[in-house]
Amino acid sequence: MPPAAIESAAGISARTVGRVLSLWRKAGDVMKKAVNNGRPRVLTSLESSFYLASYRGKETDIQES
Repeated sequence: MPPAAIESAAGISARTVGRVLSLWRKAGDVMKKAVNNGRPRVLTSLESSFYLASYRGKETDIQES
């Protein structure tokens, strides 16, 4: 399929089509790697729910397993 047909069918720019095709030719895949931005979590979701419940003065319905 020519790049112009891809542009019109997908509704994306010629630059984007070019980048995707270039990546596909080089790597054989166009999936991006997951980005892990930011700092690691200090609290688990269970710990944070108990903290928030105690802050609000309410009990939580989450059971520790």
